[in-house]
Amino acid sequence: MIWLGVIGYIDAKERIIPNSMILIALAVWLVLILLEIFLGGTPWTQLLAFSGIGGLVCGGVLFLIAIIVKSALGMGDVKMFFVLGLLYGLTDTYGILLFSVIIMGIVSVALLIAKKVTTKTAIPMAPFVVFGFLLSILAGM
Repeated sequence: MIWLGVIGYIDAKERIIPNSMILIALAVWLVLILLEIFLGGTPWTQLLAFSGIGGLVCGGVLFLIAIIVKSALGMGDVKMFFVLGLLYGLTDTYGILLFSVIIMGIVSVALLIAKKVTTKTAIPMAPFVVFGFLLSILAGM
């Protein structure tokens, strides 16, 4: 949550998700995987399948969207969801994505109605992912 909060703040202020934040999360993921393998006794194949499927599917789908619709999504958002997929697996990460997109859509429509933005205005996604993450926790995902 702290990691997402920092990313959300940076993205809101600077419209970028630094690669250093992605690398920090990858290091944390690696430590968690190693702890689970050596202390939790979970087979490494099971952990890598869970993480790999989550990361590759979530990151891959968003990567395709970013490539096909050029201005719809930044690569920082793609990398952020890749890491979330590694950490939380496919199902939970899609829940986070769903809540994030719903919240972002509601706020975007409100901003359009209030004439604070136009349809061409880029809105940072990471701040909404923070709230999507919180809602997914509250929803028990």
